[in-house]
Amino acid sequence: MARQVTGPGRPRSEGGGQAVREALLHAARNYFSTRGFQQASLRKIAAEAQVNPAMVHYYFGNKQGLYIAMLSETATPLIEELERLNARDAGREGLQEFLRHYARTLLAQPWLPNLLVREVLFQEGEVRDDFIARFASRVSAALRGLVGRDVESGELPPHIDPALGSLGILSLILFPFIAQPAVERVFHQHIDEPFVERLTRHTVALFYGTANENEQGDRESGQE
Repeated sequence: MARQVTGPGRPRSEGGGQAVREALLHAARNYFSTRGFQQASLRKIAAEAQVNPAMVHYYFGNKQGLYIAMLSETATPLIEELERLNARDAGREGLQEFLRHYARTLLAQPWLPNLLVREVLFQEGEVRDDFIARFASRVSAALRGLVGRDVESGELPPHIDPALGSLGILSLILFPFIAQPAVERVFHQHIDEPFVERLTRHTVALFYGTANENEQGDRESGQE
């Protein structure tokens, strides 16, 4: 995946323009996750990607455009899955499918939870507003729709508020990844693929009020 700068604004790469774009997104993840949006340097991101800094503006417009593209690459497939599940009224199994994908994304992208906490929750400004408009609002609308219909159908208890229920479901999945060092030491839970499966099924069982034999086995294995 060699990328060289052959002149002003003329990067040479074995994979062409797509390779340049992917290299910039990869470098952006490294810099935004460790230095934050304000401190990240486009020149240093371009240097790590081995491309001319002008390529950031060519492909993404500016630093915020690069940041949003980086988040979109990870978040958009997840959001689109949730919207499809909501459109077909997928119920409990659909919710469990989405939460499994959500947790696997957090497991595979360890930079994401803390970046969102730092840049979206604790920093005001256009980045937060853009994230809410492009991603968070879509997740909220689709998940509230899915939960709300299950409340109306009686599959979920009538006392569950769709908005608060959706917030609780997302929080239960997200928090262990934000607090991973403490979770592993205090609760003795190794955050890996088996943990993702146990967490997903347990979260759904908490809301739907039922458990199956696999969940019982998960409880026993999680205590080992």
